[in-house]
Amino acid sequence: MHSLQRNLPIVCTIVIGIIASLIMFKVVDSWEHKDLQIEFASHAKARANALQENLNSNLEALRSVKDFFNNSDYVSRKEFSGFVNSLLSRHPSIQAFGWNPLVQDNEREDYESLAQKEGFENFQFTERSEENKLVRAGKRQEYVVVYYIAPLETNKPAFGFDIASDRTRLQAINRGFTTGKLTVTEKITLVQETGNQAGVLLLLPMYQQDIHPETPEELHRYRKGFLVEVLRIGDVVEDAMKDFSDEAIDVYLYDMSAEKEEDGFLHSQSSQMSSKAASLEKNEATEGELYWSKNFDFADRQWKALFRPSSSYSDSHKIWDSWLVLAVSLFFTFSLAFYLLKKLKYTNEIEQRVKKQAQTNKQLENEITERKQAEEDKKKMIVKLQKALDDIKAYQEQLEIQAFYDPLTNLPNRRLFFDRLNMTLEHNRRNKGVFSVFFLDLDGLKTVNDSLGHKAGDELLCTVAKRLKKLFRKSDTVARFGGDEFSIIVDQLKSAKDAEILAEKIIDTFTTPIQFNTGSVNIGLSIGISLFPLNSDEAEELVRLADSAMYTSKKQGKNTYTFFCEDTNS
Repeated sequence: MHSLQRNLPIVCTIVIGIIASLIMFKVVDSWEHKDLQIEFASHAKARANALQENLNSNLEALRSVKDFFNNSDYVSRKEFSGFVNSLLSRHPSIQAFGWNPLVQDNEREDYESLAQKEGFENFQFTERSEENKLVRAGKRQEYVVVYYIAPLETNKPAFGFDIASDRTRLQAINRGFTTGKLTVTEKITLVQETGNQAGVLLLLPMYQQDIHPETPEELHRYRKGFLVEVLRIGDVVEDAMKDFSDEAIDVYLYDMSAEKEEDGFLHSQSSQMSSKAASLEKNEATEGELYWSKNFDFADRQWKALFRPSSSYSDSHKIWDSWLVLAVSLFFTFSLAFYLLKKLKYTNEIEQRVKKQAQTNKQLENEITERKQAEEDKKKMIVKLQKALDDIKAYQEQLEIQAFYDPLTNLPNRRLFFDRLNMTLEHNRRNKGVFSVFFLDLDGLKTVNDSLGHKAGDELLCTVAKRLKKLFRKSDTVARFGGDEFSIIVDQLKSAKDAEILAEKIIDTFTTPIQFNTGSVNIGLSIGISLFPLNSDEAEELVRLADSAMYTSKKQGKNTYTFFCEDTNS
């Protein structure tokens, strides 16, 4: 019993030390995993936004074709190819555009004859047989046939195909004609597909010229056909991800509107740092694993993007700090326990020697000195632990900086830009103020990258960032939106004239050549400007309108700026 009482402090020290070590381990481990989740979510969000923007851009391209048709009395096959080929050059993820007229059975022979006279000698309406071969389409009351398609060379198998002959395509056709709105098919295998990618068709219903049907009867009576955009899902994902460095993140895309869950899996793209993306036919992730997902609307369907780290990502983000804290804490605990055990034995020896020796007081003084030293050692250990905690906190702050600033130019990134834009919106809504959003796109960066190398391209982007920062006040926000695009929030404007003066200053600034070690280059830029509250009072809409105005400037040539207005940017 006496022995147990003497060893009780050592037992308590070990128990308390182990418990404290485990608590510190869990706390630090939680911080590390939280930081990892924040970092991964930041990378995943950027990719999800790029994917959604790519899909929305493709939707807008199809609407551009509709505007072209609506503004023309008749569109020839040559005019159609010329117009859509210019769109395809700007939207590389689009497989093809098509015009699919609604053909009654009594009109079929006329359509086939006309196409044959235009030089397509073997043209006929086709469908897939039960053996999945293209054969002459059977007789039916109506056909929705691929009559115009560009580019033709890579899409010849689809030329003449009656999309109404396929159940999945027919469901989308019926939805489009019933609602009069853009519709998207479930995933399909394209007639012209030579690989194993899934595809979808975007169907935009067209009606007789100058007719705007509203009732179900009118929507049915004035049907003319569909403008069709053909997408290969893999090409869309690859195009959206091309500007991102390989960070060992796998991408999965699902159609949440699919009738059957097994039909909802659209595509998976594995990181080049991993051998192959894990199979995720279902749109679920294992509970507790690291992932990030986003649902978004795509025309009349809802899609989901899911991002998971590959094994290479996990290997490159190993978490060791919590284990280090645990090791140090346990080492300190057992060192202290060993020290106490040693001192306990030493005290027992002293108690035995007190009876025999006259130097008891001297030995007690030494004991006191050693105990003070132990306290000092304990304080030093606490200081070291505090420093470790401070280092962890500094590391967390560094991660936050990386999440909000572009690593190349040190400008705010897209995420911080939208945070500041929303703050500026709220401030100006309350104070009835005026501000503008500038959207800039460099003309010539690709030429610099191709001729001088990507390092010169990076130097060019940094120089552009410095020149832009010098032109604006600290209260304004100059951000790198991505690639060669910059966005600017100019607050506290008195009128649109102020924005016009700033735009001219920007253009004037970039008339000076940018110097490199190997020479100099003249860089042009195109500027789009939207105004609050004149154009919109919503953040994303202001950016979209400025981007639209920028494309108008781009069409006019280098070093131009355009204010958004419905007439010139529609």
